Amino acid sequence: MFDRMRILGLSALFLLSAAATSFAFDLVPSKSGKAVVLVRGESEKNYFTLSKGGLTIPLEGPGEISGWVKMSMAPGKETGKGLIEVSGVPGLPKTLAYDFKASTKDSFKDGRNRIVSGGKKITLSVPAGTHHLKLKSDTGLLVLLDYDGPPQPLPKERRDATRTKKPKKAKKKSGWTLKKNFSLNLNYDDNIIHYSDDLMQEYTDGPYLEWYVDTGEVPDFEDGKYRLKSLDDLIVTPTLDLEARRKFFSLGETRLRAKYSYSRYLNNPIKDVKGLTLYIRQYLPGSGQSIELSYKFTPEKYIRELTDRDPYEPSDDPRPWVGFRFASNDFTLNYRH
Repeated sequence: MFDRMRILGLSALFLLSAAATSFAFDLVPSKSGKAVVLVRGESEKNYFTLSKGGLTIPLEGPGEISGWVKMSMAPGKETGKGLIEVSGVPGLPKTLAYDFKASTKDSFKDGRNRIVSGGKKITLSVPAGTHHLKLKSDTGLLVLLDYDGPPQPLPKERRDATRTKKPKKAKKKSGWTLKKNFSLNLNYDDNIIHYSDDLMQEYTDGPYLEWYVDTGEVPDFEDGKYRLKSLDDLIVTPTLDLEARRKFFSLGETRLRAKYSYSRYLNNPIKDVKGLTLYIRQYLPGSGQSIELSYKFTPEKYIRELTDRDPYEPSDDPRPWVGFRFASNDFTLNYRH
């Protein structure tokens, strides 16, 4: 019972942590802004330059822009100052000033003879409405931005609304905006049941592994302590993530989201795990305010074999080994500001 309560508690704690993460996406300009690739170790990131015309980004609020600003500096330079000119969105500062220091972690993928500075955090709150954000700098600045708000980029007819010329007649379209994502993860675990070193040694030295090697079947001894083909396994986890957005109320946009995952243990299917999570998020008046309710269902999940005995059985009888499983239903409510 103690193990079961502890597992349920950890599951709820993990869901709280995961649900609190924003569902943001990359913010890409509609024109201008030449992309450069910065390399750090094995990872690569696409940054946009703010020189030679800057960036032009049509977007709709309310929402939150966040990201990083870096500077491209001449070889041998240790420090630098950068200034970004901001226009097109009411309420934002006209300029953003930064002091930079050279970094040894990042470099240009194309091998150019330039120094990349350390990053500075940039955060901009976008009010409600349709805007035409412009970012410009003549000091060699690079930016990487993402956006937590309505989907971007805007449809063409809504981009035109930010300009002075007469917009074209909008085509009739569905009020829904759909977003889908599929991922496939591969993980190797050398101890899928999380046995202690003593139990792992007992399994390896005992007849369990030898029985499987000789027969190809899972051993079913009287003690029933082990029901595995192997202590380690390769886990394949496909995940499908679907989201639909629409403005039902004058308060703000409503988001409906469903996420399904299936962790398949290639050598020990008894450990397979499925999970379905449903979300509904309602935006409220004011930049970035929303309420989200989520529900996660995990069908019966196998943990391991544990000893058990009915209360009416004699206490001196040996305890049989019984497979321990549990199903969970987790509800989470989050308010974001």
